[in-house]
Amino acid sequence: MKICLCPVLTLCPGYPQVYKSTADVESGRALYSRYSEVTDSEPERFLSLRETVLLRKEARKMFVQANTRVKADGDVQFLSYDGTAAGLIQSFVERFPEDDEDLEWNLQDLCRRDLPCWNRL
Repeated sequence: MKICLCPVLTLCPGYPQVYKSTADVESGRALYSRYSEVTDSEPERFLSLRETVLLRKEARKMFVQANTRVKADGDVQFLSYDGTAAGLIQSFVERFPEDDEDLEWNLQDLCRRDLPCWNRL
């Protein structure tokens, strides 16, 4: 019994496995280029959607660890911070109050070391 797969292969818009197994590089590249192309044509209108997504983009959320502090009367105070870079630094400063000068110096040193990387942008 013979089975012919030719009609099945013609139903698919392009079979990556067939192109790969037959070493048909040109057809494989054409298929990839066609499927990875980002255009503003109907019905998807991907470029317009991309602009909308970028306009609604929010800043990346940061996890900032909260601190606890014991007050003079023995009560425990819970300190929470904003999920921003400033909140992260404030959390570190308040978590290690005895090391605040060393911590600040280390953060300033890291900032100075990173400065050449940011000047290239």
